[in-house]
Amino acid sequence: MTKFGKFDDYPPRSLASAEAALLTAWRSLERYHDDLVLVGGLAVHYLTRRDIAGLPGAVTLDVDFGIRLAACGGQYATIKTDLAGLGFVSEGNRLMRKFGDTALYVDFLTEDPPLIIGTRVVDDVIASVFPGVNRALAHRRMVTVRGEDLYGVQQICKVAVAEIGPLLVLKLNAFGGPGGRRAAKDAYDVLLAVTGFVAFL
Repeated sequence: MTKFGKFDDYPPRSLASAEAALLTAWRSLERYHDDLVLVGGLAVHYLTRRDIAGLPGAVTLDVDFGIRLAACGGQYATIKTDLAGLGFVSEGNRLMRKFGDTALYVDFLTEDPPLIIGTRVVDDVIASVFPGVNRALAHRRMVTVRGEDLYGVQQICKVAVAEIGPLLVLKLNAFGGPGGRRAAKDAYDVLLAVTGFVAFL
């Protein structure tokens, strides 16, 4: 997951670029929709108000998906081949695509109790093991996302987004849980989610 030290370090259109990557990937991964939930910075963006005094809003360069450990697309294609057809290439444990000068990433998180850190192969992508993903998959809301995809085509997608409780658990685990990175970005996302959560969209 790409994290910068300060809000101003993110490229000006980072959120819009990440959203374009989401709209591109989500439509391609239709077979997996029951097994995916959006988490991370984009989820915080979709669950919070945009007019909070002193907080400039969410920012990210990643699309973070929680994915069910048993997810499988069947015999015809896989997550990696679907996204490779859209220009995403493997970079370590992540999928990356350049969008102009910006590198955008798609990351996958899964849960495999009692393991609390490490990785698992799900379908054919490497997913980081992360406590709280199963709860996020069980408690999600469908959010309408409108915008341009990475090809400049207007899209309207219903995207499964983690509900605020599971999302906060994931963010708190990212900050201070087992293997937590203690990144300022995670603390900021928690503050934004708690301050600006919208119960009904």
